[in-house]
Amino acid sequence: MSQVLNMEVQVVNWRCIKDVELELSRLNVFMGRNSTGKSSLAYAIYFASKSSEQRPLTPDDLLMQLYGYGFDMLARIADDEPQFPISIKIGDQELVVRPKQGEAGKLEVIRPRESPWVDEYLLPSRRIDYLHLLMFMSKLARAATGERARTRPLTGALAGIISMLGGFLEIFKELPIIPPFGRFAMDLTRALGVPIEPISGEIHDVGIYIVSVPYVLQLVDFTFKDPFTKLMLPLELSPDGIVDLSLFDIMTARVPEGSLIVIEEPEIHKNPVMVMDFAEQMARRALERDLTIVMTTHSDLIPSALAGLVGHDFLKPDDLKVYYLSRTAEKPWTEVTELEIYEDGTFEGFPDAEEVVSRLF
Repeated sequence: MSQVLNMEVQVVNWRCIKDVELELSRLNVFMGRNSTGKSSLAYAIYFASKSSEQRPLTPDDLLMQLYGYGFDMLARIADDEPQFPISIKIGDQELVVRPKQGEAGKLEVIRPRESPWVDEYLLPSRRIDYLHLLMFMSKLARAATGERARTRPLTGALAGIISMLGGFLEIFKELPIIPPFGRFAMDLTRALGVPIEPISGEIHDVGIYIVSVPYVLQLVDFTFKDPFTKLMLPLELSPDGIVDLSLFDIMTARVPEGSLIVIEEPEIHKNPVMVMDFAEQMARRALERDLTIVMTTHSDLIPSALAGLVGHDFLKPDDLKVYYLSRTAEKPWTEVTELEIYEDGTFEGFPDAEEVVSRLF
């Protein structure tokens, strides 16, 4: 039984969130229209857990990696002023950001003592683009090492190139360049480690993936075996949906048990059947490795597929939480409504359903 089941979460004054409370389970779905606070809520949970005193990175540095801005820009803005204190509470652990007494314009951050999870990993919505960027850097490294084999006198220059590539990766990690690329790169390479041999895996009806991690640069190199022609395809020639399935599979197979996984838009790049297969893969991995998975989505396919697993007794109703997030001009701060999951595999209809049907027909 996961220690995170039925854990209370409260988020105050974070981006478009004034004050919301919810309960986390093993699988958690935040759904709703664009700009309703789904990612803000998911990132708040990731950020507070990652900011605990157990973690080496300071909250200020972590915030820059996630957003590229400081607390003054990420606090809820009302009447043209940032609202403090910011509070993100998970269970009995709380992160607080508030003005420092006696020092105008200064903020103090009170970190949680510990995290409910062993570790935290982020799969942002632009993860496939970020993976291509990592692969580009890996290609440059391969080109440099290949040139060294042909012309030994250039060893010093090529060592400089390799050092430069490693420096680029560090810059992406530390500076707010296309955030949260640096955070994603660090989470991915930390999950993979530095294996001596390439890592491979197979996903039913999708194919085989092979991942290598060069020791010196800790860059990632993906190749895929087409399930029908058996051809080995590089990342840039592989369908994005297959890449995404493989990325999730390889990360969640290697992260420590009891970790938190935040994944934005698991439905991207996939047809409806593959989305349902992916939902089952997420549920299976969560059960096998005692993971807590928080996902954001614009589609009802993800919660419908997961609720269907409840109907087939693969999941228990308590394993799944589905929340609908909303904002309006009259109510500009995020409101969260829990949608009840029933034992027969159905769940309470989401508020947009009637409007979607009326517009279609």
